Amino acid sequence: MMLTNYDFVPLFKLTESLPGILFGEQISVPTRPHPYSLDEKIYANYMGTYEGYGCKATVARNGDQLYFVWNEETVIPFYPISETSFHHIWYDWECTFTYERDGEISFLGLKKTA
Repeated sequence: MMLTNYDFVPLFKLTESLPGILFGEQISVPTRPHPYSLDEKIYANYMGTYEGYGCKATVARNGDQLYFVWNEETVIPFYPISETSFHHIWYDWECTFTYERDGEISFLGLKKTA
């Protein structure tokens, strides 16, 4: 069992590594994906409101900080790791923007509405 004061600590990865550490085995340390240099116009196209399934995500930026707001409550800061994929600043978590067949953009399974 492992406890932490922070919800962004990768508990599962750490607890899976503990036996290896204790028995001197080779372990791999998780690394964050490298940032991708995203064209400003592409991100500007992603910005807006996405809705569906009773949920809402608003993609925006504050200066250089890219983020989205989940259900008008939780701010999720992220950074680009490809033209369509983003990684959370703290968590080991990724999300992707998808271009649908009709040309519309979806994010987290939600359709862009504005």
